[in-house]
Amino acid sequence: MKKRLVFTLALALAVIALKISIPTVSAGDNVTYTLPFLGIHTNSVVYCFATNMSADNVTVGVSIMSNSISSTDTSQEIAMLGGMKIFARTTDMITFTGATATLGSAVADFAAYTGTDSGTIYGANITFLGSYNGVTTAIVTSALSTIFGPQTNTNMSLSNGHPTVPISCLTIGLACYQGTTSPKRNLVGYTCMDSINTNIKPYSY
Repeated sequence: MKKRLVFTLALALAVIALKISIPTVSAGDNVTYTLPFLGIHTNSVVYCFATNMSADNVTVGVSIMSNSISSTDTSQEIAMLGGMKIFARTTDMITFTGATATLGSAVADFAAYTGTDSGTIYGANITFLGSYNGVTTAIVTSALSTIFGPQTNTNMSLSNGHPTVPISCLTIGLACYQGTTSPKRNLVGYTCMDSINTNIKPYSY
């Protein structure tokens, strides 16, 4: 009986500690895809189709992650693609050619960080930024928390009676293809991080 009482008290203290140490998180609205392998050579052109399945318009920016040849410093600053937006529930194409990224009529030039040698390879981040802030992720505490860790419960606000959909890795899809051949090569190895499912903002890698 005493063992059961001690276990119950320990469990209650653990739940209280979790509740105190992990506050409710107001989710931001940022999604970043990391592309680890891009090339300056004209045959290495990459076409990325971005689908915005959220209820929020997004602006797009690119930052450089790595560079194989140039001795200049890489840039973590986001070069915005000229105010162009990918509207809610639409698809648009972002093209990487040489040391530039293009979305519609907007061009981001990062030759200063990659150089222009045709043999250069580099990595980049594509960041999607929105204004949505209607989702709240709350920590759910229960006896299972001590076994499986903190659980979360996500609530989204309503617009005209329908749930609004924030941008995240689940609602911003990306499919990238490389090369000038037909069919083009399917680019693999890119990853996604968003500010709803992590406390680390995508632009602070």
